[in-house]
Amino acid sequence: ISVTVTILQPLQCNLNPNGQWTAQAYEDVICWQHDVDGDHPIMLVVGILALFVPVAMFAKVFKLVRQFPSALKAEDTQFMRSYGFVFFRFRPHAHWYILVIMSRSVVVGLVPIIPDSFAQVYVLQIVFLVCLISCVYYQPWRIPLLNFVDVVFSGVLTLFMSITASCVHNANTKTLGWMCLSMVCVALAVLVVAVLLPLLRRCGKLSKPYDFFLCHCKAEAGAFARWMKVELLRRGKHDVFLDADNLESLDCLLGYIAADVQTFVVLATSTVFLRPWPVGEVTTAHSNHVPSILLEMPDYERLKLSDIQKFETLVPDLESLCVDNGIALPSVRAALAAFSERGGLEVPTGFTSPAMSSLATMLIAGIPSGSITCDVQPLQVLPRVGIVREGTVEANATAFVLQRLLARH
Repeated sequence: ISVTVTILQPLQCNLNPNGQWTAQAYEDVICWQHDVDGDHPIMLVVGILALFVPVAMFAKVFKLVRQFPSALKAEDTQFMRSYGFVFFRFRPHAHWYILVIMSRSVVVGLVPIIPDSFAQVYVLQIVFLVCLISCVYYQPWRIPLLNFVDVVFSGVLTLFMSITASCVHNANTKTLGWMCLSMVCVALAVLVVAVLLPLLRRCGKLSKPYDFFLCHCKAEAGAFARWMKVELLRRGKHDVFLDADNLESLDCLLGYIAADVQTFVVLATSTVFLRPWPVGEVTTAHSNHVPSILLEMPDYERLKLSDIQKFETLVPDLESLCVDNGIALPSVRAALAAFSERGGLEVPTGFTSPAMSSLATMLIAGIPSGSITCDVQPLQVLPRVGIVREGTVEANATAFVLQRLLARH
């Protein structure tokens, strides 16, 4: 804003009683004079040339926003390393919100060149009201608290502009009254909606985009996670987040858990809590109070308190992940301690299709702990499908997934 205001100072002129316009910052400079040797034409040329700096910056950011989706699909790591600072503050669906912030700054910087004070106030009211509605509707910030702060900030500024409009000299009082009343009513309505939306979501009245998030270790429970997603989708309109299907960028992963997931499901295998990304996912879910369910696989062993205290030495690259995503190590220890102490759904060794059906029913019902009914009959698979480690959960899950794929041909 300050850069734009400084560059546009030659255009900020005041009307004097003698009918001449003088520069607001330099009262001895006459604006719009025809004398080419005057100071104002030179100031105009310099200001127009300097204006290319913010225009070029805005054009560059606009280009980056256009390139962001294709860069994610192409897994362009160089692009994310170079320009990730532009997008990491926002949720994945609102990566373009940086353009709203920059546009607001540009318009606020342009307002002083409007000669009529009443028009200045009216334009500012519209700008802050549009930003207020955009923030309430899209909830763009990755940290939920920032959405609340942004809404309050825009709402207070809108109300403040309505109050200052009454101080404008020679304004049409009737028009001013209707304008202020309409702006205040809209701002109050948006603020009420901004307060009610989080409450409704917390009470379960409004659903989030994903009903379930499956946290797992691919090497130990990749096929089981796929099997679970197939079963949950078969039960109806239950959208399940599985990183192999839904993840566009690792930079956005934790943001999904914090804002877009209704129930966080951990497929607890022997090493799931010894890998940095599952640990980050668990910590994010715990810090944001996302309802969580722990599935205790047959090889799962609960962490000991002594291991949790020195956890950063057991998990490679954990400190790097925490620094990049703003996670404090005490939050990691608190989350791991909470998950280690809580009970979960015990997954038996002889896990078959009827057991998965029972598990899906329990997850949809929100049952956090208990035993899963397991049919001991062997899994029926096509002759072309063999089970490598017969009797293990992951082997049965692999056979089921292969069966579903081969049955189509």
